[in-house]
Amino acid sequence: MTEIGRINVIAKNHRVIMAERKCYHMRITMQSSIPPSDYTNQQWQNDLAELKEKIEPSPRKRMVTIRESAKKTESGSYYGKTQYQYYCAFINDILEQIRSGQEAFCYYVYQVIDVLRFEKEVDVNYIEKYRYFFLHKQ
Repeated sequence: MTEIGRINVIAKNHRVIMAERKCYHMRITMQSSIPPSDYTNQQWQNDLAELKEKIEPSPRKRMVTIRESAKKTESGSYYGKTQYQYYCAFINDILEQIRSGQEAFCYYVYQVIDVLRFEKEVDVNYIEKYRYFFLHKQ
């Protein structure tokens, strides 16, 4: 149990539960996926500043993907992209949009973190009404 100001709180699994007010604020970490429903853009901006300090920049300009190839399955061969290849294409598409001056969006904190590994100079706002992250070049 720690004390923040006059409110006694209990810290548990990246969540801070305010005992007296019966509300909580989840701190976004490198392991977070989606913010809680009552999370605000102001809370995101505070957490984003801390995240940007912790994110190690990549020496590359794009997320590296693996080549598409045939996969052997019990019923034969599988041709097509893997989930990882689709994810890399999604992140690289966001990077391309941002670098060309356009805007992009994503829904998960880990996606924002991956974008920030390749492009640090990005403004990221959390749109509370729709629960997604809006990204654009600074």
